[in-house]
Amino acid sequence: MTASQGKVFDQDLINQRCDAHVRYLAGRSEGFLADFRDQTLSGLALKNRNLSDSLMSGAQLDGCDLSGSDFTDADLSGANLAGANMAGCIFLRTDLRGCDLSDANLIACDFTDADFRELAITPNLAFVAPEEGDAEDDASIIVRLQQLHAKVKTTVLDRANLSGSKLAYARLGAVSAKSAIFDDASLLNTRLNRSQISDARFCNAMIVGGDFSGADLSSADLRGCDRDSAKFEHAKTDGMLTGPMPDVAAEFKPATLLASRELEKRIRNHQKLCRSHGKEGKPVSFDGIDLRELEDLEGASLTAFHGVGANLSGMNLEGAELQGAVLRGADLRGTRLVNADLRGADLSGAHLNHADLRGARLDPLILGGNREFPVTLTNAIGRYIDCRDANLKDANLDGADFSYGRFGNTVMQGVDLDTTRMDNVFRD
Repeated sequence: MTASQGKVFDQDLINQRCDAHVRYLAGRSEGFLADFRDQTLSGLALKNRNLSDSLMSGAQLDGCDLSGSDFTDADLSGANLAGANMAGCIFLRTDLRGCDLSDANLIACDFTDADFRELAITPNLAFVAPEEGDAEDDASIIVRLQQLHAKVKTTVLDRANLSGSKLAYARLGAVSAKSAIFDDASLLNTRLNRSQISDARFCNAMIVGGDFSGADLSSADLRGCDRDSAKFEHAKTDGMLTGPMPDVAAEFKPATLLASRELEKRIRNHQKLCRSHGKEGKPVSFDGIDLRELEDLEGASLTAFHGVGANLSGMNLEGAELQGAVLRGADLRGTRLVNADLRGADLSGAHLNHADLRGARLDPLILGGNREFPVTLTNAIGRYIDCRDANLKDANLDGADFSYGRFGNTVMQGVDLDTTRMDNVFRD
């Protein structure tokens, strides 16, 4: 029997347990771990709660409002979440094996490294974890479970709305997500092998490194996706729609590809110029260049970087020095810019969907004579952007779209939002 069995949960008791869980996480007295295993909480509200590390396997959470809550490292395996509202939730490394998420609202959620694979239940109802070394071999796991006479429960995402969700490195092998919506989602290195995703929509989704091997994609809509680096071996693609979206056919201009050596040479030359304060090296232009071959520029000295229309999507630029950078119209979708210094940068018209700008500096660059150069983000597209703990003091956001972005503890002093789209942003 679990710690919560035998309890009849109403909203007041749920609130008490959630408050006690926060005290537990903080190591304070009178706190205890939230344990809702196998409990019925249908229709109750757990909105904007910190439920990281909580135990909720087998819980009945259908129709619940869990929007904005944090389930990092929580166990929700086998839970019933059908029709639940989970918009903006954080599911980092969360165990979601065998969950029923049909018809759920999963807009703008963060599922990085979450586990959606089949849940194995032995005859005595004990959950079976993969053996050491089998974590990435779904077929061998299933064979072993069959030998144990275990029942395999498939994770269901049928008709769920995952628009704008972040699913990087998530494991969705063999899920059922028929007619689900993945529009604008980030599926970098996501595993959807053997999944049932017929009639699903992936319009404008980022699927770089995604694995759709053996999946049923019949009548799925992948318009606006770059499929070149995704895997589709043995996938069923009858009636699958591909190509550009009709309304954004000219949105991105193909960036120029350069050999890795040439890119590295240009970067080294630019860094030499920065470090010598202009005494060595010479100015280098990256306008219209595809830099994704480099992948990692963490901590790089790139002051005054000139990359109009450049493609840096999905790259790691954490802690990079980009003061005064000119990145007008650049593709920065899914780019990691955590703690980057972008003071005085020109990001007008840049594509920043899913960009990670946590802790980044986007306040004015101050030069001699107290001259101030504020950051320009006019007409930038940054849906699902993460600006938590960032400094956007005096930034120009005219005409920008930051719908469903995360702005917890963000400095916005002096920012005029009259013409900025901030629909459904998360401020916690």
